[in-house]
Amino acid sequence: MFSERLNRILTLLDVTSGDFARFTGCDKSYISRMTSGARVPKKGGAGA
Repeated sequence: MFSERLNRILTLLDVTSGDFARFTGCDKSYISRMTSGARVPKKGGAGA
């Protein structure tokens, strides 16, 4: 699942979702929704 992979990456990097949001230029709430599983990026979407 995407959220599990993202949370694992954040743990390995030893960063918070807020740190990750600032680094990537995304809104903190968007990152929070992705880490909780409420939002999953579309396959082949703009971020791909």
